[in-house]
Order: sequence, then C-alpha cells, then structure tokens
Amino acid sequence: MALTPHRKQAWNAALDLLKDLAALDQEGSVTDAGRQMARLPLHPRLSRNDAEGRWTRLSRLGADLAALLSERDILRSGVPRRTCIR
Repeated sequence: MALTPHRKQAWNAALDLLKDLAALDQEGSVTDAGRQMARLPLHPRLSRNDAEGRWTRLSRLGADLAALLSERDILRSGVPRRTCIR
C-alpha cells in the first residue's frame, strides 16, 4: 500500500502552527521548546500548554488542563446516559 503524499496547503498550515507555538524557528529548525514538546504524545497545542506550565512553575495545572482538553467530552466520558421514564 502506497502512502498518499501530503497536500502542500496542509503541510504549510502544520509548519505555521509549529512556528506559532515556537516549536520551530523561522527557518524551520526545531527549537528547545519544540524538543520538549515532542517528548509528549499530544497534539502540539496541548504539548505547548504542558511545557508552558512547567516553565512557569504551574506544571500540575498545565498537565491537568492538557488531560482535560484531550478528552472528547469530559462531561459524558464513561458516564452512562440517563433516560427519562414516564
């Protein structure tokens, strides 16, 4: 099975996001922040959030926020729905 080549527009959007998050410098090289972010198996935005928490000595808050934001629906996750019985 052959891999589908990436779309140039999607590739450029990904690079722009990583630059906005300071994971890449303007030339596209990985920064120290980018190396720290890459250590976590998270979306880049969540990884940056966690790293920022560590840098500002709010690591527990950063980790908690990353965990909450990575859930699809924190209000219904694992909770059975209640049905209305009349």
